[in-house]
Amino acid sequence: MSAFSNAIAFVTPVGPLSGKSDIAIATYLVAWLVLYLVWRKKDINIGRVGTATLILVALGILGTFPTFFDVFVG
Repeated sequence: MSAFSNAIAFVTPVGPLSGKSDIAIATYLVAWLVLYLVWRKKDINIGRVGTATLILVALGILGTFPTFFDVFVG
């Protein structure tokens, strides 16, 4: 295992997957906090936000298929 994999292996039997999931959850929560602080007193266009959300979710799902993520592995 690489040094980074060892660093994010928070639960030894699980290995680096535990760190990946913990980092993903922390990133999600920080993103919600930032968006709340930026948008709390603004009137946002929910249509644009919804469209951006659907596009990003579609790209995320698409990125889970080997045909697509192999392109970025190199």
